[in-house]
Amino acid sequence: MTKHMIIVENIEDWSPYFPSEQVIDADTYLQSLSQQAHALAQIINLCRSLDYLSRGYYCSMVAEARGHRVLPGLRTINDLSRKSLYAYDLSDLSSQLDKQLGTAPSSESFVLRICFGQTPISSLQKLARQLFEHFSCPILDVEFSYKDHWIISQIKAGAINKLSESEQDFFAEALDNFSHRLWRKPAKRREYRYDMAILHNPAEEMPPSDMVALKKFISSGRRLGIDVELITPKDYI
Repeated sequence: MTKHMIIVENIEDWSPYFPSEQVIDADTYLQSLSQQAHALAQIINLCRSLDYLSRGYYCSMVAEARGHRVLPGLRTINDLSRKSLYAYDLSDLSSQLDKQLGTAPSSESFVLRICFGQTPISSLQKLARQLFEHFSCPILDVEFSYKDHWIISQIKAGAINKLSESEQDFFAEALDNFSHRLWRKPAKRREYRYDMAILHNPAEEMPPSDMVALKKFISSGRRLGIDVELITPKDYI
């Protein structure tokens, strides 16, 4: 029988919520034999960290290897790890920020916490849902900055153990709403014939190609069936 399973880094992270047999810690999941875990086909990974080689990263990697449907998947984790990867994907959304956030901000920056595509700020619900569709991660912390116009300055995975009491209540409600939906595969990503990596240095004062030119490279490549990815020297250090 197919089950929903929630993975936490430490079982104490689930202490603010009702106990459930569906909640296990990361070590238990990683150490279980794939044959024993075959029914755990739908996984929500709530580990504290999703950094490369962390327990959270391994949980999503093992889940995909076992054929389980996991949130977040490795593609989302990797996309969130480098701004050079997600900046292009958000270019269309970023152009709508001034309309949704207004052009007379009371502060120059703020962080929006999104739980399963939901936010307690009703006016930003559409934006929260769009971001969740781009990056299907249980908790997203999205930082917005204003300098003549609004930009998304950072997106990272949030941690369940960092939620305040009011956020815990909202998270539980969002999780309940999400887990009652039918899990379905997202729209299939386009498959490309070739992969191409462009090495660039975002900190270079006079780069041979600026970000506008790089975005054109990416767009042109994808039209030709080439998956173009921006990388930096630190990706290989």
